Amino acid sequence: ASGSLVVAVAFAGLALLAYAGIHSFWWGVFPLMALMGLGMALVVSPLSTAVMTAVEDKDTGAASGINNAVSRIGGLIAVAAMGSLAAWVYAAALNSGAASGIPGFGEPAPDVDAARLAASDAAFAAV
Repeated sequence: ASGSLVVAVAFAGLALLAYAGIHSFWWGVFPLMALMGLGMALVVSPLSTAVMTAVEDKDTGAASGINNAVSRIGGLIAVAAMGSLAAWVYAAALNSGAASGIPGFGEPAPDVDAARLAASDAAFAAV
């Protein structure tokens, strides 16, 4: 239970970093991600031990495989959910005009459009 609490505290800290400045990696994000890693280590190891000791010796291979498969599926679902959340937040920020007034946001600059065309022309020529 302590590992879950550590992970929850790290997630809450990361949520509070939404209000931090752009240069907050070393004092904000990095320590919280390290704390999250510590919390996950406190959760995953006992969980795997509980799974492996809950089955008979002859079924440990199957239990290990199922534990691994469920872990991977959970990771895939988390990545898909976070990707969807990131896309939603990004789209909402663009629609609200949150980036207006910042050079490079809003409408594409002519130089960026020219660079995009040059890169796509070079890629097409390489093929």
